[in-house]
This record gives sequence, C-alpha cells and structure tokens, in this order.
Amino acid sequence: ETNLDLGLRFSWSICSCAPFGLVRSCRLEALGDRPVRVRYLDGWHQLIAPGITTAHTNNISFLALAYLRHDLQPGSQLGIFTLNAAISDRPYAAESLRAAAAWSLGHRRPTVLLSTLQLDAFRRGQRVQAEREVRGEYGAYLVADEVRVSARRPHSWLTVADTWLDHAALVDLDARLRAPARLWREVKSAVTANTENV
Repeated sequence: ETNLDLGLRFSWSICSCAPFGLVRSCRLEALGDRPVRVRYLDGWHQLIAPGITTAHTNNISFLALAYLRHDLQPGSQLGIFTLNAAISDRPYAAESLRAAAAWSLGHRRPTVLLSTLQLDAFRRGQRVQAEREVRGEYGAYLVADEVRVSARRPHSWLTVADTWLDHAALVDLDARLRAPARLWREVKSAVTANTENV
C-alpha cells in the first residue's frame, strides 16, 4: 500500500511454516529523501485459545469468553493465549493444557497489547500501556512502537502466531526469543524451505 500524502509505503506478506506457524512479514519505508517519524500498531486480531470450537463461538460465545486468559511472558514479547479450564458443564476439574502463542521481532521499543481495548486511545494519539494479563476478551497480539524511516533505512518486522502448543514448546519458544537475531534467521530460513517444498 502506497500513501502519497504521507510519503510512505507499507508492504506485508503472510505464509506458514511447520516450526513456527503463521508468519507475517512487514516493511515500512519512506518514499522521499527526508526521514519520516511514524507511530504504528500492528499484529493479530481475534486470537482464540485451543479448546474453543466453532460450536462454542456460535452458540455460547459469552461463556467461551469467560474462560479466556491471555498473558505476556515476563521479560519477553511472547503472548500466551489459553483457557483457565476446559469448557464444561460437568462438575469435575478439566485442565486446559494447550495454548496459542504470538510474538514479534524487529521493534525497537515495543509495547505489546493482548486485546483491542486500547485501539481507540491509540487512534486518538494517546500512549498505550503494555497489557500483562487480559481475561474475558477475545485475544489480540498488537505491538505499538515509533520509528524513523527513510528510503535508505526502511523498517521491517515479523509477527508470528501458532496454536496447539504444550508447555515444553512455550518454554523453548521463550528461550529462542532471548536471541532475536538468530531467531529472525531461523524464521526466514523455515519460510524459504516451506516455499521450496511446496
């Protein structure tokens, strides 16, 4: 998308790869010679935890919402989307042991939102606050940041989402996020391999 009034071009692509799930690659660049300062917010909307079926969303969506819980891993950009318990109308404990996850690379000073509750504030130019835990709302993984871009120095980032992850996969992913440059290369390599194997 090219916006001549703002002097900016935004491009993105989405693909999948087995190790990481859905990968959204984004690039923002200025069209003119002068740098442009840009405040942006980008990511995924309506992330749903494993265990919520189409029947839940069609018939008892308010009940399903009550079970949803979204957490931002401390010291990380890893968002975890899960259920407090398996949805059931029977009087027994039913743990929910799988989760969806989302994360992003390439932002300088990211503020991560786990819901869409602050979108209007962002649109009004107000600062948004990082969300560490959100319950009872549809999930989102949105990153707000500010950057200076120019024709010679575009800004690129990745936003990734996957589902049906167990505890071991989440721990491994959190550890990988501690080395962002290496993880970026791993994602790009996995996407290339996925494309070549099609």
